[in-house]
Amino acid sequence: MTETKTPAPTKTPSAAVEKKPIKTFGKILSDGKTERLRLLAVVRPDGSAISYITHQIIGPENKVTKSTRGATQEHPNLEAAKKAVLAGIEKAKAKGWTAGRPGGGFRAQPDAFDFNTLPAAGGAKKR
Repeated sequence: MTETKTPAPTKTPSAAVEKKPIKTFGKILSDGKTERLRLLAVVRPDGSAISYITHQIIGPENKVTKSTRGATQEHPNLEAAKKAVLAGIEKAKAKGWTAGRPGGGFRAQPDAFDFNTLPAAGGAKKR
């Protein structure tokens, strides 16, 4: 009897992954102390968009103690809402609000040594 091997199924390349459409756009501004402004644009299910600003008061342990929403506007699409948010950012910066640095993610600690100051072998303390 002769044995026939069936070829292994070939993998077809997956279709190009489609990116999901962007549904929100926002920015957080701060007074540097105890207040924040969140400027946000959100797409609605029908394709229209809404933009608004939330004023937040920050209490102990960096928790929001009071939040007030205002400056709500309706827009035909996200691009128009995004332009309104960018205009709001410029107005807020003119009134003294500052954009915070990007947060979250990985932040590397500074190097403990460089090539000129390599630690000696066996220098680690044993417990």
